[in-house]
Amino acid sequence: MAPPTLHFGLLLLPGYQWLDAAGPVDYIDNHSYPMIKRLGVPQEVFDKAPVIEWHYISNNLELVYATSGPPQQPTKTYNDCPELDYLLIPGPSPTDPLPEGCTEFLQKRFADPKLKALLLVCTGSLAVSQTGILDGYHVSAGITSGLDLAAEFARKHFDKEIVELGRNVAEYESNTSHPDPFAFILDGIKLD
Repeated sequence: MAPPTLHFGLLLLPGYQWLDAAGPVDYIDNHSYPMIKRLGVPQEVFDKAPVIEWHYISNNLELVYATSGPPQQPTKTYNDCPELDYLLIPGPSPTDPLPEGCTEFLQKRFADPKLKALLLVCTGSLAVSQTGILDGYHVSAGITSGLDLAAEFARKHFDKEIVELGRNVAEYESNTSHPDPFAFILDGIKLD
């Protein structure tokens, strides 16, 4: 039996935080069929792992520069991106406007019932809030929260044995959001 294929999109916004993208992509990919198979585990174990196809999305196919690290080559544009199961959005500068066409892309994807979730890291939530799709939702977190987001995503969506293998390969013990040691940052801010 073939493993399930999951389509993940990574939205490349100019000036995004490199760790916001690289951390969750790598951590989630540690749970993929090809990665688990490399560990030499029994067939019945790696058959539980999904195949993950990553789509790196921007408004065009020109290189996108993060705050650090190498430039990223988009593989899809807003117009030719296939259906996605999940869309990961790393945090850019919270004051920069979204690129042309991004609002429409996000609104369309968010309304698509095939999209199971938006995975927002750090200021990715602030960028997406410009579209109106997050109205009524409460979101916030910092730059390293992407790894914690990926760990929680894996825990909820992948087989328990695969999650344990992925966690051990990454040698990462995730931080829970409760209690949030950084909640004081929002002191005095009214969240509707």
